[in-house]
Amino acid sequence: TARYYHRSVGQVMGTMLPNWFRAASTHRERALKTGTKPSGMATLMSALVSEMAALSSAPAQATPNTNQSKPAAWPTLTPAQSGVVAAMQGESVDPMGKTFLLQGVTGSGKTRVYLEMMDHILRSAPGRQALLLVPEIGLTPQLDQRLRAAFEAHRIGVLHSGLTDKQRAEVWLAAAMGHIQILVGTRMAILAPLPGLAIIVVD
Repeated sequence: TARYYHRSVGQVMGTMLPNWFRAASTHRERALKTGTKPSGMATLMSALVSEMAALSSAPAQATPNTNQSKPAAWPTLTPAQSGVVAAMQGESVDPMGKTFLLQGVTGSGKTRVYLEMMDHILRSAPGRQALLLVPEIGLTPQLDQRLRAAFEAHRIGVLHSGLTDKQRAEVWLAAAMGHIQILVGTRMAILAPLPGLAIIVVD
């Protein structure tokens, strides 16, 4: 991105941070709490460190579900879906690092296949995270509800421009700290730091 727009890496990294971290009001608020004078980047880093420390000391989140039985919210795979999942997972091949294109008309059950693959990847190793990209904000509420029913033991975050600056910052930090296992969002979600990112679904 820095090369494409002919900007320094620092400038690009700065714009990738949530607005809440870069807002002057946030800097002043942090400075008042710590008794220090706002000083640009130093105050920004202080805000980041403070928020990360708060998240680190928060109660532990739900641990990944290692039970092989699917929740009641999971409908049984159709023969066609089972064939697609089997082809994507392979007999002994780890799908990590591979790209798959799933083609089907609306209502053909593509989302169910996405969920199955996300579940497979998240169960395969601890600390893994999934990113699910959606084309518009209006699709996130129903998808978020479906994911929470399907992945009861995983923490799910939603990231889009309809949230407040502080809400976006909280989700961004939770993702960076690994407290979110599944992140659902619009295009802006690709800039969220996911240290355990193991699968990206572009719906």
